[in-house]
Amino acid sequence: MNDSWLNKSQFVQQLNDYYLQDHDSFSPDYPTIPSTIGMYPSVDEMTVYSLMSKINTNKATNREDFPSGVSKNNAHTLAQPLTDIINTMLQSGKFPTMWKRAEITPLNKVRSPQTFKQLRPISLLFHLGKIAESVLSNLIKQEMPELKDQFAYTKQRSTTDALVKLSTDIAYNLDEKDNIAVQALLLDFSKAFDRMLPDSAVRKLLHLGVTPALVQVVKSFFCERRQRVKYADTCSE
Repeated sequence: MNDSWLNKSQFVQQLNDYYLQDHDSFSPDYPTIPSTIGMYPSVDEMTVYSLMSKINTNKATNREDFPSGVSKNNAHTLAQPLTDIINTMLQSGKFPTMWKRAEITPLNKVRSPQTFKQLRPISLLFHLGKIAESVLSNLIKQEMPELKDQFAYTKQRSTTDALVKLSTDIAYNLDEKDNIAVQALLLDFSKAFDRMLPDSAVRKLLHLGVTPALVQVVKSFFCERRQRVKYADTCSE
């Protein structure tokens, strides 16, 4: 490991600053979200109970979080109050502040990393916050138009389906009269998830006709997030 990283307190703070550098210079320009008075989606207790009963207790969570096994083993008791919290979130348009706190654990991309770029940031979140995210995501998916040419993050579709479609499109175009070649443009976005523009996501959801109340929660989900880096027993600010 790089000698300059021997001071763990300095290391975690510098790494936290490194992960924030793409965001500190960005000032989002959110669109105006239409009023949502009286148009609030909701979730039922059985749906929340089902999500709680499927919690993977082997996954690590934020150090500030309580054991996820408590929620899973007591889902029959905790589903009702959690449902109330999530429905309040949907009505108020505010994603709970505590659930927007992330604890980042750096993992090595290579055997002996020498730069921050060679460390992969793994964000540990609150497990109840993940359930709220799932509810929000499922409600949005119900209102999204079908995307016939999208294979990633789509149920019952895989990379194999994408390759089959690509091969079919190539064969179809080569069968056309006078066509002697097919061109394809493949793009790979650097840090596609880390650098996603939240205001563009909000604008796109509105354009697709998603209920404004849901879009308001998405905007709240993006805003005022906090993170810290944890390495061994040392945490950044």
